[in-house]
Amino acid sequence: MDRWRKRPCMVRWPALHAGHGQGGEPFTGITGLVFARDGTLWMNGGAGLSAIAPAELRRAAADPAHRVRFERLDYRDGLVGTASAITPLPSAIRATDGTLWFSTMASVFAFDPAQLPRNALVPPVYVTALKAGGQAWPARQGVLLPPHTSALEVEFTALSYRSAERVGFRYQLEGVDHGWQEAQGRRAAHYTNLAPGRYRFRVIASNDDGVWNEQGAALSFEIAPSLTQTLWFRVLCALGVALALWLLHRMRLRRVARGLAARINERHAERERIARELHDTLLQSIQGLILKMTAAVHRLRDGEREPLEAALDQANRVLAEGRDRVAGLRGEALPAGGLAQAISSQGEPLARDHGVRFSVVTEGTSMPLDDAVAQEALAIVREAVWNAFAHAQPRSVSVTLCHAPAELRIAVVDDGRGMPREIVDEGGRSGHWGIPGMRERALKIGATLSLATSAQGTVWTLRVPCRDSSGKPGMGFATGV
Repeated sequence: MDRWRKRPCMVRWPALHAGHGQGGEPFTGITGLVFARDGTLWMNGGAGLSAIAPAELRRAAADPAHRVRFERLDYRDGLVGTASAITPLPSAIRATDGTLWFSTMASVFAFDPAQLPRNALVPPVYVTALKAGGQAWPARQGVLLPPHTSALEVEFTALSYRSAERVGFRYQLEGVDHGWQEAQGRRAAHYTNLAPGRYRFRVIASNDDGVWNEQGAALSFEIAPSLTQTLWFRVLCALGVALALWLLHRMRLRRVARGLAARINERHAERERIARELHDTLLQSIQGLILKMTAAVHRLRDGEREPLEAALDQANRVLAEGRDRVAGLRGEALPAGGLAQAISSQGEPLARDHGVRFSVVTEGTSMPLDDAVAQEALAIVREAVWNAFAHAQPRSVSVTLCHAPAELRIAVVDDGRGMPREIVDEGGRSGHWGIPGMRERALKIGATLSLATSAQGTVWTLRVPCRDSSGKPGMGFATGV
């Protein structure tokens, strides 16, 4: 009995405080712990004899949550009974020759772990069945599953003539599983919520001694898309959404254009009302005063008439200017000759009265303008021409209309004495609203108005956009909206 004198080794094993192996198996009823010569820990418990390799012990000591890999000998290997919970304790010892002795409630068993027979045969692996939608499909490469297949089951097996129930499996569906999945005793894999497409299922197996068939078996299959899952259907849906957005954008542009037209019409109606009030009150009153003064002048002697006749001429010019401004407020339709003819009809009478050369030149192909925009442009040009005749003392005044694809550019040029710097800096004379009104009109129709003046003359340049930045008709272009 000398070989039993050595006391069995005891171990502190904090990593197994949870008492579970890799597959969740519990280590229960342990009454004996003993180390083999190679450092493997053997445990005698209620489930049989369990062996944990040294590397797994170190991992368990470093990580208490680690579930260790282990081997187990039980009734399938000839072990009869389980460890006794009463006597003898401990129920596992190691002899000096390396033999391990274990006692159970039925008998005593001894063996040398180094002499245990090992299974080195790699188990062949097979995919045996493919099931989807309650129907079995042939387990052959490239099988095509019908549309709306979202759940399927893949069955597999491995051959082992020694201990088939101890064969281990790992499987992976490429593109779905992140790494290998442990089968944990099952011989089937289940998947749900699979999208249409190509898939490849792989499975590997190990025998009862942990020898793995790394090549394993594989099965490729495809799930056909339904009508609504095809690429061309999604492309059509995307095009439909894009078309709907474009139509909504067009509707919004038309609604904005109609709103703008309505506001312009409201302003024209207000201007016509003001024009009627001015005509029926102020201009009629001035006309009456002129008639009375004319009658009074005719009763005077010839030598006394001259100063008053000059004043009457000035009054008539003021009345004519007032009528022109009222006509501008009313927004009367352009003549058949368009904007150029309207400018000529405004400037030629002034040229005759002042003895100044006046010309209107058109360049490029004329484009139709919106009536409201044309009226505003005419009012701006009329004010610029009037200021040139009234204040600049020019020898000539010219208006050039240049029709370009993107804009209408109108330049009013005179060779007069120029505009005082303080008027340019302040944007007009105090108490006079001609120049501010020109800029407000330009802003209203989306145009730009620039001024260049010197001792050699003045140039007003009005740019009316006919197309926007995307090449579509802009505010100045007659679209019929």
